[in-house]
Amino acid sequence: MRGRDDLNATPLDVHPADTASTSEIQRLTIGRLISAVESAISGEANGSITWKAASSFINSLRKYPQSATFTDNHLGSWVATMLQQDYSRTTIERYLTKISALYTQIAGASAPSEAFATVRTQLKSLPAAKYAIAPETLGRIQQLARDHSQSSSLPAIPLRALIYLLYNPASQPIDLINLRFDTLPILPQQAEEIIDDLRDPKRKYVFPLNQGKKRDGQIARELDSAMSMILSRAGIAHTSSPVDTIRSLWAAIALQTAVLPDEIAAIIPATPSSAPYLSMVRPAPLADYEKEEIIFRVADAINPVRSRWHVMKLRTAIRPNHVKDRIATLLPDIAKHIIYYYPTHLQVRTVGKKKLTEEVPYLPDHLFFKLRDDRMTRLFSHIGDLAWCYRVSNHPDSPYSVIPQYEMGAFQQFLGILSSDIEVELVNPKTLTVGTEVSVQGGIFAGHRGTIRDIIQPSSPTASRTYILTISENTALKCTIKITDTLVKAI
Repeated sequence: MRGRDDLNATPLDVHPADTASTSEIQRLTIGRLISAVESAISGEANGSITWKAASSFINSLRKYPQSATFTDNHLGSWVATMLQQDYSRTTIERYLTKISALYTQIAGASAPSEAFATVRTQLKSLPAAKYAIAPETLGRIQQLARDHSQSSSLPAIPLRALIYLLYNPASQPIDLINLRFDTLPILPQQAEEIIDDLRDPKRKYVFPLNQGKKRDGQIARELDSAMSMILSRAGIAHTSSPVDTIRSLWAAIALQTAVLPDEIAAIIPATPSSAPYLSMVRPAPLADYEKEEIIFRVADAINPVRSRWHVMKLRTAIRPNHVKDRIATLLPDIAKHIIYYYPTHLQVRTVGKKKLTEEVPYLPDHLFFKLRDDRMTRLFSHIGDLAWCYRVSNHPDSPYSVIPQYEMGAFQQFLGILSSDIEVELVNPKTLTVGTEVSVQGGIFAGHRGTIRDIIQPSSPTASRTYILTISENTALKCTIKITDTLVKAI
């Protein structure tokens, strides 16, 4: 839930019931309005139309900060939610009538607020159709997202493009056509895995769609046709375009994930023709990082199977390289996606008159690794004689223990040794030169400020630049960063 008001919304001003002075007009907060509505219906029988309308209205309001001022956008959000949940127009009209009367009573006004009339007008302008998406349809798209790499009957590149658009509802086909490995945006992990499957050092475009050989318009039309075919074969009814359908599906999943209608409207560039209920609200004033958090949360709802951090205990006399070599030999598909973390430091010890420097692990015999949940069982069926993985409990059927990303990031930051999954590349190096003061906007170093002290240029076109930053806390930080302009900016 957002912790901000809609700055563009129209507050519904309220005259206290015991005064008619316009100088004493008050703005009603959501918390106060909920209390007032609850008090007003205290004598209503459960199940009456007034009780049902008030219950629905209050449940919608509880999703917003209680200190926020109630506006017409909250009213539109409530109606939009009912439309998506397949309430009939008659029921919604009756609910609006009841809540309008309650609001007029609470406000002590002589006439209903214009906001209710405005919302009714908006409602009447929408096409008379059902906007609810059947659970089985949502199930099909979610299954397609989870199994896209396993399907051999559907065209691989258009299928991955379709799922990429599902994880990134603000994207369009032209974005896919121009998407390059060296200019990737901030993405959900599920979308990053799609890109990892497509990595090729000989290619600069993520999706090989004959860029340079065909015009963008032709590529877009062919991609559109292929995605339409995939939706049809998956049993998913689609409207004017696959992108329109994908955005409608994303919006429905987002609402189930407690994303608010005005937040959805802020993320999707245009109202989908199959989800016109979103036109009932104005887009919420979300910052880029807030949009990213929502997109990441919905991606987890679409496909909860993603890479997470675990730790294995190496058996006696086994070293990390033994495990890595076994996986590379027997499980090359897993080796392609697994990330290892075995932090070490240099230690000097004296042997006789000599001083020896050796590399010592911080946590001996503990190898951290990041891997998708659905690959864990297969992994340890091949390396069980070399190591075992910690579980939630001692029971053999207990799930494997997971280390939250923020805890792993904090641990790595404390040690000053990063794993490859948080390496990032600055997308606009021309504006980030030696001496530039920068602030990190996201990730585990969010909030830090520093100065670029040196830049090590890439040894090849596919290699990353290395930026050496001096952090303001007098700490020298050397890291290869892959970060977009939304996460780092010049001060």
